[in-house]
Amino acid sequence: MGQTVHSTILNLSEGRAIGIRLQGRLMDEHNEKFLSRIDRMITEYTTIRLLLELKGLKGFAPDELWRQLNFQDRHFQACERLALIAEDDWAEATEILREPFSKGDVKCFPPAMLRKAWAWIKQE
Repeated sequence: MGQTVHSTILNLSEGRAIGIRLQGRLMDEHNEKFLSRIDRMITEYTTIRLLLELKGLKGFAPDELWRQLNFQDRHFQACERLALIAEDDWAEATEILREPFSKGDVKCFPPAMLRKAWAWIKQE
């Protein structure tokens, strides 16, 4: 039996900025919690800023991330900034993520720079 994903909405989430920690093995049924919150935020704010902290994700390559998360076009279009917090082996995902997030900025930060990533996400 493989690990299951633990998705946590991070405490510093506020307004149109949301942070999500994904840890373990991603499975479709585990995404609904944060996708529904993101959908509500898009309805309220039109655009959002997303911080994704990836920890120990197993079972897929970086280019499978968005397919596994079940992000839709509306999520990509509404996201004006994406901060990806990841180890070196996931840093390559930054380039992969630029394509679907073509309207927004995408930056990758190492785990030690989590505070800097939050500052960038929330900066006006």
